[in-house]
Amino acid sequence: MKDSSEYKDNMGFALLLQGPPKTGKSSICMSFPDPWFADCDGNLASAVRQVPGRNFYVDTIDVDDDGNEIPEKDRWTRLVTISKAAALDPRPATLCIDSLSKVAVYLVDHILASQTMGKDNKEASDFIVGGEKMMTMRMWGPFKVLLSRYIFMLRASGKYVVVTCHEEAVKDKDTGSVLAYRPLIPSSLKEHIGAMFTDVWRTEVESQYNIVRGAAETTYSYKVRCRPTNLLALGTSLKLPATFSFSWDELSKHLLNLGAQSKLQTTSPAQTATSVAPSKPTVGSTVEKLTAPAPGLTKPGSSVTR
Repeated sequence: MKDSSEYKDNMGFALLLQGPPKTGKSSICMSFPDPWFADCDGNLASAVRQVPGRNFYVDTIDVDDDGNEIPEKDRWTRLVTISKAAALDPRPATLCIDSLSKVAVYLVDHILASQTMGKDNKEASDFIVGGEKMMTMRMWGPFKVLLSRYIFMLRASGKYVVVTCHEEAVKDKDTGSVLAYRPLIPSSLKEHIGAMFTDVWRTEVESQYNIVRGAAETTYSYKVRCRPTNLLALGTSLKLPATFSFSWDELSKHLLNLGAQSKLQTTSPAQTATSVAPSKPTVGSTVEKLTAPAPGLTKPGSSVTR
């Protein structure tokens, strides 16, 4: 038994970042130091254009490094393999998964493709809709287990972890009014997946109409919300205001108190590109035990091509 003076936060900061499309989720990921992206959505190029010259690492999931399409049934395995490689690689300081909604699709395809044959020589999954196999009730248990293991594998790296996620509006069946905004992933896991992260934030865009020289002009302000509301199950482990304009320089001041990243200097991502070097996982740790050699990361600063 250890007393409080010996406690170490080996997991560090882990953020689930949900929000509507085009509200700046990927751009926030790009602001973290030395980010590596598992580009699942294929929309990273827009964030790259926002910060030209930014140093980052990236692997695509739907296609390989030569532009060849990866079969749907193999994409979950590819994601896990390259994520393990990124977790062990000393170059990235931040692991960014963009997005969890697409990761869930990979996992569903993997589970459906992995079904064994039953006694009647039919696949265990025989629930067919529109010619496509669908998940049955008993498959959602493995879905939750595998997705949870994946998230904790990322966190065990000791690096910053940022996982983006699309959201869905839960509406009243009779009135159509919005009751809540939840992460867009299948199964009941959406109700408590936030518990796997230190923070759950939401990206939002505020518009303001102004009259400039007699003409109407609209300006947009990108905000982050990190406190819970009647419609949002959010939360933060840091002393942040309910809503704020994201700035890495500001956030890093709060993160200095987190044990796993306490050596991080309060500088901009560009300055930290060569100074941040996350500690290598110790022998016997969760990450060290993961299956071995995986493809190397794409060179930093590479543009996303299709």
